[in-house]
Amino acid sequence: MLKKLFMEIKQRKTKKKINKIKENLVFIERINLLIEKIENFKIKFIEITIYAQDIDLTSYYLSQHNLENNSNKYYFKTKNEAIILLKKYKKIYEQRITKTKEKYGKSIVLEGGSIHQDGEGTIYTTEECLLNPNRNPDLTKEEIEEHLKQYLNAQKIIWIPRGVYNDETSGHVDNLLHIITPGHVVLTWTDDKNDPQYERSLEALTFLKNSTDAKGRKIKVTKLHQSAPLFITKSEAENREKSPRFANRTEGFRMPASYVNFYITNKTIIIATCYLLLSPFY
Repeated sequence: MLKKLFMEIKQRKTKKKINKIKENLVFIERINLLIEKIENFKIKFIEITIYAQDIDLTSYYLSQHNLENNSNKYYFKTKNEAIILLKKYKKIYEQRITKTKEKYGKSIVLEGGSIHQDGEGTIYTTEECLLNPNRNPDLTKEEIEEHLKQYLNAQKIIWIPRGVYNDETSGHVDNLLHIITPGHVVLTWTDDKNDPQYERSLEALTFLKNSTDAKGRKIKVTKLHQSAPLFITKSEAENREKSPRFANRTEGFRMPASYVNFYITNKTIIIATCYLLLSPFY
């Protein structure tokens, strides 16, 4: 529920921010066009007419510059006088854009599976996912942390290096671990040192055992063994969803199968089952 609310708030704020920025960019573009036209005049002195709606001039600003107003037209005796004033208003709109960005902050790409929250101030995520260039290339790790803390009321972010091997979500944390209770997680595991997932799970285990949560507790880790490796069959590859996201799902592609990505209700746990018989390559 918190994740959904967070995304809805961000979507509304992002839309409002974008609209405000677009509005000011329109006025800046109009001013640039007016300046270009005025500068191209070949004579030095000219009477120039500028319509108020073109640059959103207000009576307050007009009075500050003692401009004449006649049917929403403003007259300048020299082109230099007009250009100076237009540049002043261009600066005003640029300042409005800066203030809008400061007020609403930067946008953040954050799907539900990219974080886990324990309800007591700790958020788990992976660097592989949230620091991936396909998510938030204009945000630093510190800025992402600030977003999560501000909007999800978190005190500590635990950054696990990587997610599950071959995970096309760029390493969603929900496929790697699940919170059982605050301070206790289950972790995708394999004992097979030749399995490419072994290195990732060991890395996460070592990292978690040397970490504490927002309450200062040492994190308890319970290993949950992954299924036998599952591979895309020829028929599955031929019938796969035709989209760039699944471009790698050709015959023989190893799926990021995990039992950790389950869903807890009040009285039931919903968990995926992975059948060995579906994997002719194992």
